[in-house]
Amino acid sequence: MPTSSNADSTDSTTASGEAFAESAFEQSPGLVREFWDFLHDNKKWWLVPILLSIALLSLFVTLAASSVSPFLYVLF
Repeated sequence: MPTSSNADSTDSTTASGEAFAESAFEQSPGLVREFWDFLHDNKKWWLVPILLSIALLSLFVTLAASSVSPFLYVLF
């Protein structure tokens, strides 16, 4: 004869197992949403200007190697 505490733990285990199985079939939030959640949850707002600077610099390097480079030199 199972005790009530044992039955409660079995029910919670089954419920958590079902929730885990349901979450496996959910759609992935995507890279941008994951990054936004990371910044928001971990308070890493100082990473935003660094990453934007790196992205802008890589854009300039990519454009400087292409036929757009004469137009880039006008900006500087």
